[in-house]
Amino acid sequence: MIRRVVVLACLLVASSAHAEDRTTVFPFTATGMPAHLSGASAAMTRALAVMLGGEVANVPIDDVTGLLSCNVELTDCLEQIAGSVNARMIVYGTITARGDRFEVDLVRFAIGPEREQRKIVLTARTERALATELVDKAGRMFGITPARTDDGPGVASDDDSDTEPMPVTEPPRRLDSSQSGPTAGSYVLIGAGVIGLGVGTAFIVSAYAIQNDVEVAPTGTLGELQALADLEDRGRTRMMLGIGLASAGGILAIVGIARAAIEKRDQDAERSAVVQPWISGRGLGVAVSWRLR
Repeated sequence: MIRRVVVLACLLVASSAHAEDRTTVFPFTATGMPAHLSGASAAMTRALAVMLGGEVANVPIDDVTGLLSCNVELTDCLEQIAGSVNARMIVYGTITARGDRFEVDLVRFAIGPEREQRKIVLTARTERALATELVDKAGRMFGITPARTDDGPGVASDDDSDTEPMPVTEPPRRLDSSQSGPTAGSYVLIGAGVIGLGVGTAFIVSAYAIQNDVEVAPTGTLGELQALADLEDRGRTRMMLGIGLASAGGILAIVGIARAAIEKRDQDAERSAVVQPWISGRGLGVAVSWRLR
């Protein structure tokens, strides 16, 4: 039920655009694709949508047929689907890996009705190359001639891997060694350790003062004995707190000092670092290279 509500919401969002001459490409369904080509179906769907000047639907066509309770092989069902996304033409398909090749079962349906279905065999080895090869071969199905490149009619070479990072135009930025050294975290550890050590010492001193009071406290009456017992309990509690705080503070201070010493040693070593932003088909990031001498 929740899945149907989500699909219906996606269709309502998609149907808000202008319907005239609109094309919608449904996400391809992939079967048996290897792990390194897990994003191939999405890349091929986007490439086909760009070629047709259309847009990618939010959900696969199987979800829509489930919501509408119709058979995608029937014209009435396809007309309902086109109407649900407010499009004049819809495109969908499946991708099946078969050894060293990939079979794409592509379907184009236009209001009229007009339906065309073709099986396209792809042999590229990367996601980008597969998308380019699909656009090249499917272009004939839609009466579109893909742009030609030096390698042929829109076929990307296998060396053009979408996982290879491509540096952006921003020049490499060097890290100044003066920016390194003891960090704020080290100073926080040292400061917290000193505070803990000081507070713990104060509790220990207070416990010794209470012990002195215990030694001279009167014990002649029952009330005085009760007061003496309470005083002894207070002294033991402060001693335990004092030892605990002082120990923890000492440990924090030692860790902070050791960490600062290590960071200071790294700062004194002559070094340089180069920061290089990069972007690829899978995302973007920053590459940092270090050189120590």
